Parts: sequence; structure tokens; C-alpha cells
Amino acid sequence: MAVACASAITSVEVYARGAVVTRRVELPAGGLPSEPCELVVGGLTPQAEPASLRAEVAGGRPLVGVRSRAVLPVAPPPADDLQEQRRTLSQRIGRVTRERDRLHARLRGLEPVVPARRPRRSADPAVRAAEMLAAARLVRELEEQLDAALTERDAELEGLLEEQARLDAALARRDPEPEAGAASATREVVVRLGPGADPEGVTIRYVVAAARWWPAYAARIDEGGAEAELSLDALVVQATGEPWTGVQLALSTAELTTDARLPQLPSLRFGRRQPPPRTGYRPPPEGLDQLFAGYDGAASPPRTRRAPAAPPPPLQAQPKAEWARSEAIADRVTGAAFDEDEAELAALADDGAPAAEIADLEVDAFAPPEPALRMQSAMPRGRRALFGSGAAPSRPPAPAPEKQRRASPGGPDGGAPELPLEPGDAWLDFDSLVLGPNDDRRRRGRLVRDPGPEVASYRAAGLRAIDAAPAPRFARDPHQARGRFDHRFAAEGLADVASGDVPQRVGVCRAKAPCRQRLVAVPVEDEAVYREAELDNPFEAPLLGGPVDVFVGASLLTTTSLGKVGRGGGVRFGLGVEERVRVARNVRVEESTSGFLSGVTHVEHRVSLDVRSSLPGEVELRVVDRVPVSGDEELTVEVLESSPAAEPYPQTERGTRVEGGLAWSLTLPPGGERALSFAYRIDLPAKREVVGGNRRD
Repeated sequence: MAVACASAITSVEVYARGAVVTRRVELPAGGLPSEPCELVVGGLTPQAEPASLRAEVAGGRPLVGVRSRAVLPVAPPPADDLQEQRRTLSQRIGRVTRERDRLHARLRGLEPVVPARRPRRSADPAVRAAEMLAAARLVRELEEQLDAALTERDAELEGLLEEQARLDAALARRDPEPEAGAASATREVVVRLGPGADPEGVTIRYVVAAARWWPAYAARIDEGGAEAELSLDALVVQATGEPWTGVQLALSTAELTTDARLPQLPSLRFGRRQPPPRTGYRPPPEGLDQLFAGYDGAASPPRTRRAPAAPPPPLQAQPKAEWARSEAIADRVTGAAFDEDEAELAALADDGAPAAEIADLEVDAFAPPEPALRMQSAMPRGRRALFGSGAAPSRPPAPAPEKQRRASPGGPDGGAPELPLEPGDAWLDFDSLVLGPNDDRRRRGRLVRDPGPEVASYRAAGLRAIDAAPAPRFARDPHQARGRFDHRFAAEGLADVASGDVPQRVGVCRAKAPCRQRLVAVPVEDEAVYREAELDNPFEAPLLGGPVDVFVGASLLTTTSLGKVGRGGGVRFGLGVEERVRVARNVRVEESTSGFLSGVTHVEHRVSLDVRSSLPGEVELRVVDRVPVSGDEELTVEVLESSPAAEPYPQTERGTRVEGGLAWSLTLPPGGERALSFAYRIDLPAKREVVGGNRRD
């Protein structure tokens, strides 16, 4: 008994690529029958992976099985008149354009035909001149004909383009309407339940590939700057064709298709044959052909088998035409006729080949519909006997018994047994296999591939949509920026994500933390002073890199980039340039030489940094500078002094390590000034100089 049920999406877990969708099945109000029944749930997206379908039944009722099928529209929806005219017109324009291109190609290829061989001395020059003039006239006539045809095609194409422009204008003036048939194809799931009471709940879970996400953040700093609220958001895009409305959203940086199971270690025993690994393949049952005996007798009239023809004469006495005819029959048997039954193969033996030889080519195994199958022998024994040696036998072999014909060489008659026909891994996707039609004697009763090109087109369109989705500024794909570990972020509330190719921002969680602000200046690169905010990671999870919107109060200050932060690490983001603090950098260079025979050049740099603040309060400033680093043994760099003393600055917290970095941490009073200075000396041989100049400031 089938019971139609509705369903609704309750939760979605989006991975780096793909998502897992969970639906809750709404049971009928009157309850389910106590006997076994089937719950038919429709309206699923056609992009749902059939092999990923899972069902869960809460309660004492057993779950017997789950299957699904694609539901395609019976007939295409009626097209709009203007759209149908536009489609027909586009096809006509394409045909006329291709004909015009062919005429152009023929016109470019016309040349007078002149014999390439050298004429004989006895040839009459007047005859040759007449031949060349005739060829030129022929070429000219052909050119005139092609020019006339091109003129007609150009005029026709111009008229078609004008009509296309009028139709486009008419379509643009119409009110926009939803595209017909956009959600016409669906997937239907059938959940089979055993006998028992009504279950407490039934859920369905499946995988869709057309989904992805990027992390995003928002920092809201209060007016005093002492506290900040950090929000973790997600930019989600999904093109599954079904809206995610009011769902519990979760985000993961992991791969959806990665198998995390530990592989099993098989044992190796010498002298004992190991059992083959178990697969999902099971051979067809015995007596499968007898199952359709009644159907054959009722569906098709009995056919009379032709009597075997007389054996052909030996090769040396056979005419050439008869032997060619035998080869043609062999080619037909080798090709299309190889898949037919014994009666159809015997019908091909028409006066030239005996029916016994062709009937010997029957194969008692289903032929592979694609090269995914692995067969033990590529050609049956009878086929090798007929075509293997390249010479025709002098007399036809005697018909082999049924058991002997269907045994491989060296089978029960002596030797290794015939290995069973086993399909490849692509055939173990049982959700894409269906029973063959009854009217096809080769495939009926056996599973055949049903790829479903209509449904596959929906899946391909969804993948193209998410791949072409525009990545936001400063966004980093978790697929590349996740590092060595994966994490799952669960949203605190319900979320809505519509289907499309535009990323939508969804809030995940938020938390408050104390905020520390400081000023940072790198005067050797930029004279501006930048303000940065720093706070500890308030979440029990690491943070990936991505864009962060910085708000001060209710105003958006800037949008900058946030680097990846571990659990318990410090979150640092920029707040822009602080115009009320200035740093002036001045350098004085003195060059001298010492030594008489082996002179040494000394290049002394003295750097002074003057800091001035116009802020009404006390601020912290960090000034960063550097000294050059030598990679040559004959060139040395020595730091002479630093006032106040500078600390080494490797710049590891920003992801780019430097050598020779110096840093000072200062506290500026309201409207105060500070002076920094350091000096270093470069020593190199007097007869040499640094590429680009000895001055390095």
C-alpha cells in the first residue's frame, strides 16, 4: 500500500563542496496502516545523489528499504509564441550563416586548372592556349554563380537579423514571467515500512553537490573602543533548485567525499588460496530465459527455423564471389549480429554459410552495454575457430553439445574452470540500474545502466552555477585555506538560503571580547600610521581567513581582511589610517675608506624617527624598521647603536618572515612627542660597491 507524504527541509550541513540535506517526512493525520506500506515522498531536487539516500525511522516500526526514481515531465510545457518564433528564427539564421560560409569557402578555393606536367614538344601551343582560356571561362562562370548565391544569402540573412531584432524588442517590452519548466523534474523517494504501529518520525537524508561557502566576519566596536563583538558569518551559495527556508545550518571545512575509514589489512598465507574480496555483484539466477517463455509465446508468433544449408565446397574449389560473400557474413556476425539470439543468427546464413557455424557463436552471458565490463575471454571458442586462423575450413565442424559449446577452453573437459563474468565498479551503483525491457531478449531480466541524461543535465548545470559564482572580496575558499584540520561550525539560529548563483550572507554565531587598540607605523615603507584592533578569539573554534566588516558604533568604518586564527589566538584587523599621529624618518649617510693596500669602504647610516601625536588621550604606538642583511662573506653589516633599545622583529604573526627587523613599543602621552634613532654600518672591499648603490636606507 502506497501512502503519499509531504516533506520539509529541517537541516543542511554545507561542506567545502557539496551539502547534506535532511528532510522530515510529514505523516498523514489519520495514521498509517498496520500492515506493510510504502511512504512516497516527492518534490526532491533532481540533483540529489541516489546512492546517498538514507532514511531513519524513530519508533518500533522496522525500515525495510529505500529507493528513488527521477520524475520527468510527461510532455514539455507549451512554449510562448514569441519565444517559439525566436527559437525557430535562430535556427534559420544558423542554417543561412553556415550556407554562406560554405559559399565563401568555395569561392576562395576557385583557381584556374593548369596541368602540372610539362607539355610535349609536339603539342600545339594554340591548343594549350585554348584549353587555358576555356578553364578561365569556366572559373569565371562559377565565380559569377557563387557571387549571385552569396548576394541572395546576404539579403536573406539581413532580413532575418532585422526580424530577430524586432522579436527581441517585443520580448523585452513584455512583463517578466517565471521560466516555464524550471522545476519540472523532481526526484521521488519510496520508503518501505514493515508492519507495526505508527512511527514517531521519519527523516530522509541525501547529498547534493551544487553548494559551497566562504567565511566572513563582522566586528562591532563600541564608542569607547574597550569592547568589541565579533560575528562569524558565512557566504553560502547553492544551486540545487530547492529553497532552504528556516533550516538549521551547519558549515564544515571538510571534504564531503573523503573516506575516513581505516583500511582493512588482509592476511597473507603461503600455500593457501586467498578468498576473493567480496563485492556487491551477484550473477543472474539460473533458468532466467525460462522465466519469459510464456511471454514469448503470447507476445510474438513462433518463428520457424531455417534448415541448415549444404556445406560450402573447399577453399580451392570455391569461387571468388562465394568466398567474398562468406567474408561479408563473417563481418556481420562479428559486428551487429553478435548480440542477437540463435534464431536470428541462423537467419543471416543465406546460401553462403552453414547455420551450424553461425549458431556456434552464441554467448551465454549478457553483452556489456559499455566498456566498464571485464570479460574472461574476448571471443567465444566457436568464433575463434571460424575466424581465428584466417582460412576457411574445408568442411563445417559438427555442432557441439550445449554444455560443451558454453564451456570455455579448458573448462569441465579439462583445465581451469571458466571465470564468471563480473562487471566493473561503475556497475555497482545499483541506484542507476534498472531491469531491461521484456522485448529485448539480450537484456531482459538483467540490470542495465540508466544514466538519466535529463537528470544529469540538472546536476551539471548546478555545478557550473556554483563554480561561476563570484567570490567576495578578501574571501578565501575553505577548500584551500583549511590547513591540516577540519572544523564544523553550527549556526545558532535558523537560516534562509535561496537557490541561485549569488552568495548570501548567513549569520552563524557571535561573541563579545575585550578590545585593545594600538597604532602601528612602518615608516621605511609608508609614512602613514595605521590603527589596529586586537582581541582574543572568543569562539571555541579556529577562524579561517576572510573579509571582515569593521563597525564603530553604528557606522561602517572599513572592510579589510582577517588572517586565520587558531583557538585561543589573537584576532587582529586594521581600522584605517590615523591622521592625528605622524612619524618622520630621516637618514644621514657617511662613507669613508680605511687601509692602504687592502682598503675597506665603511658606509655608516644614521636613522632618526620623530613621532608626534595630536590625540587627546594616551595611545600605544609600535614602530617597525629594518637594517640590511648581507649574504656575502666580504660584505658585513653591523648595528652600532639604538636609542631606545630595539627588539628583533621577525614578522611571523603576519605570515611573512623577515630578517633584520627592528621594533619599538612606545606610549605617547596626549599631544606628546618621542624621538627614536639607530645606526648601522656596512663594510665592503674598497674596489667594490653594492649593486644599486652603497646607500641602503
